[in-house]
Amino acid sequence: METHDGRAEQLPFSDASFDAAVVSMTFCSVADPHTTLAELHRVLRPGGRLRFFEHVQAESPAMRCVQRGLDAAVRPRLMGGCHTGRDTQTAITAAGFTVTAVDRFPFPATRKPSPAGTHLLGTAERPYPEGTR
Repeated sequence: METHDGRAEQLPFSDASFDAAVVSMTFCSVADPHTTLAELHRVLRPGGRLRFFEHVQAESPAMRCVQRGLDAAVRPRLMGGCHTGRDTQTAITAAGFTVTAVDRFPFPATRKPSPAGTHLLGTAERPYPEGTR
């Protein structure tokens, strides 16, 4: 196994050099999730899969308001850069991936909602360029 130093926003790998990538609890805390997703898109070959498990923006407007407040006031400073209210699924699609499977669920399962309680588990694919498959 090899390890490489690097930042998610500037991966030290050639274009289309991987068949798959896995991210877990990553997009909440990277400085620039859009650049990170662009880098993952770049290093995955066409047909390559991105598997993700992330906490994300809540579904209810009230909890999204709480998330915005926490993200603006204190949470990133106290929790290693973590933002609770990022819309990761939309960001994945905007980066050029096709989401092929996604499950949205609360975790951990509690009676009281948590600002970091909405999670996504899913798979996205880097599409093949038109007419090349």
